[in-house]
Amino acid sequence: MGNFSIYLFLPLVLGLLYSIAAMAYKRAMAEGMDIWRLIFFSNVATAILLLPLMVLIEKPDAQASLYQPLLAGGAFFGGIMLNIIALRKGDVSVATPLLSTKVLFVALFTIVVVNEVVRPSLWLAAILVVMGLKMLHGVAGRIHQRFWTTALFAMGSSSAFALCDVFFQSWARHWGIGLFVPLVFTVVCALSFGLLHRFPARTHPFSASARWWIFVACALNGLQTLGMFICISLFRHANAATAINIVYNSRGIWSVLLVWLVGPWFGNIEREYGGKVMITRFTGSMLLLSAIALTLLKI
Repeated sequence: MGNFSIYLFLPLVLGLLYSIAAMAYKRAMAEGMDIWRLIFFSNVATAILLLPLMVLIEKPDAQASLYQPLLAGGAFFGGIMLNIIALRKGDVSVATPLLSTKVLFVALFTIVVVNEVVRPSLWLAAILVVMGLKMLHGVAGRIHQRFWTTALFAMGSSSAFALCDVFFQSWARHWGIGLFVPLVFTVVCALSFGLLHRFPARTHPFSASARWWIFVACALNGLQTLGMFICISLFRHANAATAINIVYNSRGIWSVLLVWLVGPWFGNIEREYGGKVMITRFTGSMLLLSAIALTLLKI
């Protein structure tokens, strides 16, 4: 398999890993795991799994400042919190596709920062996002009462991750990825320890099932995060980053397919909404992926 195939295959697999992790997070919460412990364990696990990047440590240049990893870490921490709250509030097949809008937020934040002219393709991408939202919402009814709450938290998470991406694009080169990433996740871990006082008191230990699902969720989420950093670092030829991000955001489509095909194994009941809802959500995910392609390809 040539490099071209590999750099597209890897983000496709990473998108699948994230989708499985999202379903495992949802299952862990159904088993009684509170969101504060979930956020804490997820962030610490990700930080540990990213430690191998330290072999790439380089000497930072004169433009490296301590506020940079602090701001990037704060943005990432906010993104993971809002992401898990979105999964707690609503459906995986809604929350995960909406995380793809991060790329659109990156483009918008970049335009604001550098005062670029808004390309016509961005307006079309925004229209596709609105259409995708409508399709994800599906038909009116009881099962969609929490849709807009879920969408609000998911898109809030996307905007926080987008801000983190802009910070990485602006500052990581001054530190080198082998130093900047560990510093950022040191900040994330420090903020996570601030959640300890939010842990609800318990008189009984968590069930073996809850512990298993949180392990699966944290491990897969950390591995896919490490995998994305490796992809961006290894494949630096023209248009590689664009293609990687487009293919990775297939996770929205993966999430709908997983809910439909293996949802019950994860204790997920979204398939019970019926084929019509799943088809509209799949279509909405495709529209969001099209918006991402327009944004990244700059066409």
